Amino acid sequence: MAGEDELFQMELNLHPNEASGLLTIGNEELLGEHGWDLGFWACLDEGEIEDCVAAIGHRRGSPDEEGWEIERLRAEASGAAGKTEDAEAITRDESMGYVYILGSHFGGKDGPLQPKRGFVARFREADVGHVTEVPAMELDVSRRSFALHCLINDALKESDLDLLPLGEQSHKALIAATIKRGEKENKKVGRPRARGRLPDQHRRRGLQGERYPPPRSPLPHNRGRAPDPGRVRRHRPPL
Repeated sequence: MAGEDELFQMELNLHPNEASGLLTIGNEELLGEHGWDLGFWACLDEGEIEDCVAAIGHRRGSPDEEGWEIERLRAEASGAAGKTEDAEAITRDESMGYVYILGSHFGGKDGPLQPKRGFVARFREADVGHVTEVPAMELDVSRRSFALHCLINDALKESDLDLLPLGEQSHKALIAATIKRGEKENKKVGRPRARGRLPDQHRRRGLQGERYPPPRSPLPHNRGRAPDPGRVRRHRPPL
């Protein structure tokens, strides 16, 4: 509601209704197609990523506190699709025009982490055209165990930033337990890969709703099954 600080509250309903990240829509043609003067991308939690990207727009000419709409992006996942239920952040690579959605490793607060649950998905904003119309927008999904964490941790290590120390219990629950689980189940995350590079708790929590452009694309060339070209908008250049 509007108050002395001119802020207002709006309520938008789109299942599953838990938004983890928000990013302005930068493509003017897309805004114009919907009759919006302002728009946002939102990633939703608790659902597969192809069902959890939404566009929020404000109808041009409406008062600030009125005329808000929300639509689900018609999308289809390709590449390393699968369990992608925990989208946590959304950002944009301005140089390439891609919107990136980052998924967590789905570990509880008491650990351990699940390496294969983390993912990165992307789509090119300029190729959307219309949020709800066919063909579906292709969401290119990549999942490489802790690759994004390693990139971030390596960059932090090379920086002069002061980092919070990791507590003993956090290390036991999130680092040691993840290594132990990987060795027990013969997962790719083993002690040589993990030593010194698994995500610390304070770094892992940085993915929650953060907005930062990746220094380089974390998505490898898609080796997965290609989607039906008649149903999906093609947008991915060779990497």
